[in-house]
Amino acid sequence: MANQNPTSSRMVDWFLYNLPMLKEQVETMEGSTTCKITIVWARTQNTESKIEKYAIKRNTVLSAVSAVEKGIRSLHPDQRKVYRLKYKQGFSNKAIRKRLYFSTRTVERRLAEVRNMISMIIANALHYRQGLDRSRAMKTAWAMLKQGRFTARLPV
Repeated sequence: MANQNPTSSRMVDWFLYNLPMLKEQVETMEGSTTCKITIVWARTQNTESKIEKYAIKRNTVLSAVSAVEKGIRSLHPDQRKVYRLKYKQGFSNKAIRKRLYFSTRTVERRLAEVRNMISMIIANALHYRQGLDRSRAMKTAWAMLKQGRFTARLPV
């Protein structure tokens, strides 16, 4: 079966490992605004207003974070266990295997399922929010995250 996933597993891993930091950044960004609801329509691809750029960036990150949280809640219980151990507690695949009494292949399969589901959820959320095709939506979000104040945390 061909993988129709528009994002790399490394990108999804980055998102899942950094979800708490992204949520904190969005809350910090929201806390510095005068209101919680900001509606801004980009008139062109090359926006001029700093407020417009800021609002678009914040809403893009907020959409992605919300989509990921919703996706995590919708995972199968076995997938959610593997997610928690891998991304929240930082367990290695070997430690997850021992902890849950799964085979190595089962752990790898569950992680692949989690990555694929989260990837498609992010792409769909950004696709519908920005009106871009799924692949371009993910590339746009990734570029915005890399340009901003967000720093990556991926375990070695």
